Amino acid sequence: MDNSERMSGRQATKLFLIAAISPLIILIPNFVASHAGKAGWISAFIALGFCVGFAVIVNNLFNNKKKNIINLENAFEHAFGKAITKGLLVLLLVIQLLLIAVRLRVFTERLETLLFVDTVPSLFMIVLLSAVFVASKLKLKFLGRFSELMEIVLFIVFAIIISICLQNFDITNLYPVITYDIPDILFSTVAFLALFASYSYIFILGESITDRHQILKSGITSAVIICAIGLGVICITIGAFGPNVVTAFSQPFFMALKSADILGVFEGIDSMFVSFWILTDYAMIIYHTVISGAILQKLFKLQSRSTMVAPIIFISYILALALAKNFFVITEFTNNIVIYLNIFLGMVLPVIAFIVLKIKKKA
Repeated sequence: MDNSERMSGRQATKLFLIAAISPLIILIPNFVASHAGKAGWISAFIALGFCVGFAVIVNNLFNNKKKNIINLENAFEHAFGKAITKGLLVLLLVIQLLLIAVRLRVFTERLETLLFVDTVPSLFMIVLLSAVFVASKLKLKFLGRFSELMEIVLFIVFAIIISICLQNFDITNLYPVITYDIPDILFSTVAFLALFASYSYIFILGESITDRHQILKSGITSAVIICAIGLGVICITIGAFGPNVVTAFSQPFFMALKSADILGVFEGIDSMFVSFWILTDYAMIIYHTVISGAILQKLFKLQSRSTMVAPIIFISYILALALAKNFFVITEFTNNIVIYLNIFLGMVLPVIAFIVLKIKKKA
């Protein structure tokens, strides 16, 4: 394989990590507030245990000394057979396209709501997808370096934003927590699991990932970072407004930014954040476009994943236009269908494959 089509395990994990930031910002506050209320912050700690456990399973799956498992397709073939694996790859492709389409609609709805009223939504999609088309055709070597640079930028910006917004934090919005909240707290971890489930998709490109000894450490680090950022988002939204107000907002994180003002210095931070948010949307769509291209490459035995980028972009655009009429419907579709489908395909299936391989090994 061409060395330019390789990246390290650490770079692969960073690519996933920056792709997870955008859905985290919009999914975590509303989902946690609507299900766990004031006790929602505890879900970040419980979710951390689940995510770390999944990172350990993924590491064991792709560092299997008995079976030389190259990628996620290979793992499914060893566990379920070739015929079932083909069907699973199709389902994996479907969820990638759905995630791209949902993100495109959220992206355009947000720009229309926050910045450009009475504009043509499809215009924003075309501009973003044109940029995604160029980036998705890059070699993995350059995408890996892009992810390393983006991680530094995103975390610095995010740390600044959370620090500023914590001025409105009121700890009384996060308690009391009673034993009756436990079922709701456990259920609210679904939002974190839905985000971390996308971690396994990067291993569709498993044959291109080098330095696999880095997978465990990088995976656990990603779990810690996602749950820490999720906790920060909960604190500056639910901690500032209370769960009832957060559930009423379509963009609670942005409202937290709008209310942040330290001596007038940071009054315009919301504009900087919109630019930051667009960048995270861009990273997420690139991630799922690259994965979609790799899936199609395996399904049709193609020489290169980049040859399928144009069809993926076109299908995603049509699907995004047909997906829903407004932000409320998109949110309901995401919360009731997409996140559970993503957990099943991205997290439950790899765990089942791991268990099946363990049973076969003992047999």
